Amino acid sequence: MEDIFDKDDVIGRLVREEGLLKTSPDFTARVMHLVNESPQKAESTYKPLLSKGTWIFIILGFLALAVISPFAVASDKATNITFFDRFKPALDFVNGIHFSFKISLDTLMLATIIMASAGLLLLLDYFLNNRFRLEAKD
Repeated sequence: MEDIFDKDDVIGRLVREEGLLKTSPDFTARVMHLVNESPQKAESTYKPLLSKGTWIFIILGFLALAVISPFAVASDKATNITFFDRFKPALDFVNGIHFSFKISLDTLMLATIIMASAGLLLLLDYFLNNRFRLEAKD
């Protein structure tokens, strides 16, 4: 702990002996001149991670799989089960689900007010942020 205070004393003594350095009167002008002359970085443009060609290739691949897969799966000749019959249990389960909601009008009104308020606040935030960004650019 005493080493820290000793270093502070040495630094303080050196500053008192040498004094604070003064810059030349035209220092700011010279720095600004150098800044203006320095090559400006080109505005970076957005480069997507996946190019359009790659996206087209991916979409065509998925389309090919969707078209070929029903024909690629052979039906079971012994039991006469086709490709679409394999999904029947899942479809029956989904068809068997029934939802019963008993919501009072007060609860629905409160939920509507909360959603509308949140939407209004988000919309206000969006427009105010854009307004201040445009003013900052001018």
